Amino acid sequence: MSSSLPITPAADPVPRAVAGFFAVQGASVALWWPILYLVPRARELFRMSPGPDDVLLSFMLPDLAVLAPASLLGALLLARRDDRAAAILWCAAGAILYAVLFCLAFALRTDAGWLGVALMLPCALLSASCAAAVTPGFLGMLRPARPAPAGWNTAKTFAQMAVFWGVLLFLVPALIQSLQDRVGVPSFAAPGLRVIAAILFAACGGVGVWSAVVMAREGRGTPLPLDAPREMVVTGPYAFVRNPMAMSSLGQGAAVALYLGSPLVFVYVAIGAWMWQYLARPVEEHDLLRTFGAQYEAYRSAVRCWLPNAHRYSIDPLTDQQAGRVCPPTPYEA
Repeated sequence: MSSSLPITPAADPVPRAVAGFFAVQGASVALWWPILYLVPRARELFRMSPGPDDVLLSFMLPDLAVLAPASLLGALLLARRDDRAAAILWCAAGAILYAVLFCLAFALRTDAGWLGVALMLPCALLSASCAAAVTPGFLGMLRPARPAPAGWNTAKTFAQMAVFWGVLLFLVPALIQSLQDRVGVPSFAAPGLRVIAAILFAACGGVGVWSAVVMAREGRGTPLPLDAPREMVVTGPYAFVRNPMAMSSLGQGAAVALYLGSPLVFVYVAIGAWMWQYLARPVEEHDLLRTFGAQYEAYRSAVRCWLPNAHRYSIDPLTDQQAGRVCPPTPYEA
């Protein structure tokens, strides 16, 4: 049962990135445990209790029997465009999620094993996100917003931003900083660094708010893909760069890392950038191409993704008339 998921060129980067991640994860787990088993001194950093290594080594069997094989098999099936890949990858994601929750509960009760938690948490996040990105029907969740007044779209947009900022830019970095202190990773500091961080956060936040307001008013929707704009937006910051909100969010995340002096928050921002570039962006761009056709195709070819253009983009009237053409559905919309 192979090749029943013919991947379109627009969506192709997603399965490639997902297969690559799970292949690396599976190979790493397969190599990790022989090293820990054969080199007792390597266990000292990951020991979960002051006594024997029985608790730590008990994870070896489920990891080698489930997590590593499921990751490698899922990556292979996905590379071959086999429609069974998503189910296998969810098995891998579930395995590592169960393990990280167990380790987190153990660490909270005993204040030991925090390094394992710090390493497994990003893997669990990436595993679940990657599995979701290649699950059939995932793209079908993207839909335009219902017709509504500009004020209501703006209010929804600011509510979404408040949740985003509160959770991803304040709560999560604070938890990461706490985890960093428990693991013993040193922070960094320099004179004036927090002032620079605050300026960077405010500047990036301003671009984000500007982008969101333009999207709500001109696009007649919100930045949330489940409540997406009804019209293509090429004004405001979008006239110079395709993804000003992603750029501003990553810039704010970097500002938070600078303010806290946290290397692990920088890692968190880097993971977010990878997820956006290789999981979210291709899916979002394919949905825009499917929805707006030649209009978006012309915009994408003229405006860069990350580096702003020197000149403002304007819609070609001829291309605008062709905007009704849509892309065929992808296998992830099944």
